[in-house]
Amino acid sequence: MALYKKRYPELTYFFGAYFHQDWTVMYDWQGNEATFEVVVCDFKNNNPKETVIQATQELEQLLKQNLTESSLRRIVTDKLGANVYAPGMGLTYQKWLEAVLTVLKGI
Repeated sequence: MALYKKRYPELTYFFGAYFHQDWTVMYDWQGNEATFEVVVCDFKNNNPKETVIQATQELEQLLKQNLTESSLRRIVTDKLGANVYAPGMGLTYQKWLEAVLTVLKGI
């Protein structure tokens, strides 16, 4: 775990602090269902630009490794601390990470 925290410090912060065990409850307010897009936007809006840029670059580095789906799941959930079940959103972890990256980049 320490290796991933060292390699991806901002991504570890982002996933651990924003996709914690209660994120679906915390972001489920005013009758709107919590979505990962809302969480990513909250991260972007409430952190220094440098933090967001670094997390974006770290996510790009992770995706460039062309890891298997099971490796991505293990890294994202066990090593980087995201409490996310991508198949529950109808996505693979690869597709979910790509979608997170799109929101981070504002595309």
